[in-house]
This record gives sequence, C-alpha cells and structure tokens, in this order.
Amino acid sequence: MAVAVKKGVYIVAAKRTPFGKFGGLLRDVLAEDLFAIAATAALRAGNVAAELVDTVNIGQASPVSQSGLSPRHAALKAGIPSDRPVLGMNRLSGSGFHAIICGAQEILIGSAQ
Repeated sequence: MAVAVKKGVYIVAAKRTPFGKFGGLLRDVLAEDLFAIAATAALRAGNVAAELVDTVNIGQASPVSQSGLSPRHAALKAGIPSDRPVLGMNRLSGSGFHAIICGAQEILIGSAQ
C-alpha cells in the first residue's frame, strides 16, 4: 500500500549520552541527568527553544529508575515545559531508533510539529 506524504520529517541536530560499563565512571550519574545534558545540547545545536517542543520520546535500553518517572524528570531537567507529553520506551538496543520512529509518526499524523 503506497502512502503519499506531503511533509518531511528531518533530524536537525542530534547528541547522545556516553557509553559506560556496569559499575564504571558513570555509576553515580542518574540517567535523567545524562539525557538532560544530551537533550539540552541537541536543542542548542539545532537552535530550537525547549518551549517549542511538542512531545518527548526517550529510548532507554536499561531503565533503572525506581519511580518509573525517569523520562518525565529528564524532560523537565532539559527545560521542556511540564505540560508536554513524555514517552519512555525500552526496546534494548533499538530504543533510540524506536523513539525516533514514534516522533516521526507523531509529526506525520499532525499531533506534533
């Protein structure tokens, strides 16, 4: 089935968190703090104000938050307004790609810009 898409979805800037080993140098750093650093840097690199973000999709391979609110805390620490929806997902090695796919789908159906 062919689908005509009238608008494009583009990645204008990207940053990532560092790789580490279990019990290594990053053991005391919260995942949401790492996300906030990467997200803030990506927004800055893309010249996008945090207030313009419609929705947040976070892929996290090994969630460790006991509260389950790590994605929400991460978005808030990155300056994303609290009224924006946040989706956290765990697909192991595919989490980041799935987060990108979800974001693209939201743009294509018109629920985000």
